[in-house]
Amino acid sequence: MEFWNKRQRFSIRKLNTGIASVLIGIALVGVLGTNTVKAETPATGTEATATGGEAASGTEAASGTGSASGTEATSGTGAASGTEATSGTETTGTPESGTTPAAAEQATRQATINYVVVYKDASGKELYRVQRTTTTGTTEQSSASATIPVNATDMTSASELANYELAESDSKEATVTEGANTEVTFTVKPKQSQVAIKYFVVYKDGDGKEIYRREETQTVENVPAGTIASAKVTVDATDMVSVADLSSYRLEGETSQQAEVTDGGANEIVFKVSRRTRKVIIKYSVVYKNENGDAVYREDKEKEVE
Repeated sequence: MEFWNKRQRFSIRKLNTGIASVLIGIALVGVLGTNTVKAETPATGTEATATGGEAASGTEAASGTGSASGTEATSGTGAASGTEATSGTETTGTPESGTTPAAAEQATRQATINYVVVYKDASGKELYRVQRTTTTGTTEQSSASATIPVNATDMTSASELANYELAESDSKEATVTEGANTEVTFTVKPKQSQVAIKYFVVYKDGDGKEIYRREETQTVENVPAGTIASAKVTVDATDMVSVADLSSYRLEGETSQQAEVTDGGANEIVFKVSRRTRKVIIKYSVVYKNENGDAVYREDKEKEVE
């Protein structure tokens, strides 16, 4: 068929406006092709740019004539051979190996902090001390600190504190520092208790024989632990008029005594007594008789007996 045998022919007609438009377009493309061209993806190593007819080896090449080889080629006319090529280099969005990311947090370490718990009395005398340890996570590379609760648990376990009790709360917060061996102090005081002291009121005669005794008790408040309680007492010999065993005795000396008694002591307060006496007049007669039994003479006498 004639349709398939036809040849197509093209030509630029010599028109005033057409030829001028084509020449201006080519000139503009040539000028724009000389601009700096940069790769969209950063290359590993260095970045290279090319202007005009210069070429970057192994990274990027740009030509004003539209030819390029290697990684990426851009031409002033928009033509490129291979469109985009990579030659032995791969670009990633991560930093080089062996470097720390800028946004990474500092490493956390476990810090071991030693501190000392000390027990002192009101005068500042140290009675007992013990070292304790706590651990805390920290980003500080120098000395770490931590605020922790500290309890006075040694009050029930340390024999040195057996006779003491806390003069303050049994727990407190303290800030301890690594390497500083911080001291946390608790103040203690002697334990106090109520003590009943027994003592005896005793009545003895001149030979030391005990005639009677009774037991009494004196209560003493706020006795410090570890000390012996004592007290002063005043005792009256009231038993002389109320106790049957003493009815035939009389008191020798004072009717009242003051004495100091101690817890666990003998605590005898002794009153001396003697038997009561009375004078008795004994009357009797001396009679003289003869052989017949008749009274010849009589003499009446009397004798006073105590």
